[in-house]
Amino acid sequence: MKSAKINNGWLLAGLFNGLQKISIPVFGILSTMILAHKALTKSEMGVWSLFLVITSFVEIVRQTLVKTSLIKFLNHSTEEEHKFVLSAALFLNSFVTVILVAVLFIFAPFLSAWLKAPALTNMMYIFFPGMLLLIPFSHFEWIMYSKSQFKGLFWTFLFRQGLSLLLIVVYIVLFNKVSLNQLVLFYCAGILIGIFIAYNYVKIYLERTFVLSYKWVLQLWHFGKYVFGTGLSSMAFSNAAQISFLRCWGVRLIQLLKVLL
Repeated sequence: MKSAKINNGWLLAGLFNGLQKISIPVFGILSTMILAHKALTKSEMGVWSLFLVITSFVEIVRQTLVKTSLIKFLNHSTEEEHKFVLSAALFLNSFVTVILVAVLFIFAPFLSAWLKAPALTNMMYIFFPGMLLLIPFSHFEWIMYSKSQFKGLFWTFLFRQGLSLLLIVVYIVLFNKVSLNQLVLFYCAGILIGIFIAYNYVKIYLERTFVLSYKWVLQLWHFGKYVFGTGLSSMAFSNAAQISFLRCWGVRLIQLLKVLL
């Protein structure tokens, strides 16, 4: 009977994990279809895509530097040490996010000019409060990952993406148009509702006290920076391999076309 319950628990966890992974691209596709056909012009759609790319890059940096460290040390430390791990992870999460906000604040105008997307500057400035909201959101999210709380992850992302999509649909129905700045606000609203949903699933794991340990901050930081470096090198080699592959087949295709024509 006990083994059956364990198996059912793992099956449910796997089901919710799969649903959560599927829901992210599904909501992305739905919102893209609605915006492309009903609300945004081609140029605005391009700017929105650039905004999503930048926010995705911000998430990659934060996750590689902090997420993996939190999950590793939270699962390989004693119960007494959990408060030190969580406090160090929250500190690093906040520190990295604030640094990213400062960098984007300085370079947003230059980035917008380089990408030839002037509207991107205001979008990034509006998103800065959203980046600060990502601190508690991601902290709760990473705790759920470390505790295999896949049900919580599913409902958190469902409400986060669902609310953003709902706001987009309602606004388009009422006004038949939505601006890029309003889309950023809807994006931030999704993060905010996600915080409240996630908190309900992680509050039992949160320590009541914030105990910052220099030792644990260094441990998480050193592990995170190696994960970040490994991730960057993997991306570089992967992209290089893809470019080499495409170049090779591109040359062969040109040679074939010359023979045929």
